[in-house]
Amino acid sequence: HSFGARAVTAAAKSAAFAPSSMCLLQGAFSHNAFAPKSTELPQGFFREVVTEKRVAGPIVATHTRNDKAVGLAYALASRLAGQQVAGLGDENDIYGGIGRNGAMRMAGGESRRLTMTSASEAYAFARDAVTSIQSDQFIENHGDVSGAAVANVVWSAAAP
Repeated sequence: HSFGARAVTAAAKSAAFAPSSMCLLQGAFSHNAFAPKSTELPQGFFREVVTEKRVAGPIVATHTRNDKAVGLAYALASRLAGQQVAGLGDENDIYGGIGRNGAMRMAGGESRRLTMTSASEAYAFARDAVTSIQSDQFIENHGDVSGAAVANVVWSAAAP
């Protein structure tokens, strides 16, 4: 959760073995962290996690517009002084966070977008893509990651 999501992603990037899955609950790091280099942006810091398949199974990231800590505070802290603040923290802001918007600017086929459903519906996560799960209905704020619907996401990602 939060900066812990960044810590486990960094561990996956440098580990000698590939974890079987990775769940990033309201991650407090760049929504471009897994993105390839583009004309507008450099390669994401954790790009190798995707391209080198550093996680054997699914990579899942919850995100919600209800997360003000990532949506506003993270975006402000990441922004350099004097830049415009239009669209602050949303999917169009290059300084937005993954816990607010999910994984952004991924190459074709590398990402999927789902909506969190219930505590009982199983997910079939792709093993070859980062899945961003829009969680507005179930996560009310940055720290609200202990509900049954969130646990179901984690369980589904960890399932063999």
